[in-house]
Amino acid sequence: MKTNIKKVILIYIIAVSCYLYNINQYQQNVVCNTELNALQTEIISLKDSLEESKVLNEVNVWNYINYLELKCPKIVLKQCLLESGNFKSGLVKSNNNILGLRCAKSRPYTYIGKKYGYAVFTDWKSCIDDYKLLQDKHFKGETYKEYYYWLSRSYAQDPLYIQKLKNTRLKVK
Repeated sequence: MKTNIKKVILIYIIAVSCYLYNINQYQQNVVCNTELNALQTEIISLKDSLEESKVLNEVNVWNYINYLELKCPKIVLKQCLLESGNFKSGLVKSNNNILGLRCAKSRPYTYIGKKYGYAVFTDWKSCIDDYKLLQDKHFKGETYKEYYYWLSRSYAQDPLYIQKLKNTRLKVK
């Protein structure tokens, strides 16, 4: 009889253990599903943010210029606005060229071709990437004054270019 009681107790213990194990598994699944839902929501948010960052506008260009750590970022943004007619020019639409860049002769570059005498880029970000390469290769100064001087000597074709840049107003601060 003692053996039967021991067997019953053992079976009961096993049954309770299995029950508790299943409850624990269920709770883990609930936690995993909750975490999975939170991750899915975060992924969707990041995807939406990434899509928004691809849109060509002043804020996104400003953020990308700063991400790349270009020198004199406010002037570069003003150049983008001036050269592209506030991102509406034909060169922007046909070449993704927001800086009026020509094809490089003596430096690394990111353009994929040439059209209408200007570099063609896969998107506006690769145009800014190319400008970063230009800056890194040719601009050795640090100040805004030096940058304006460099632009007037090596970049600008319009004698009023620097004045036009200085008169260009930015929405970003």
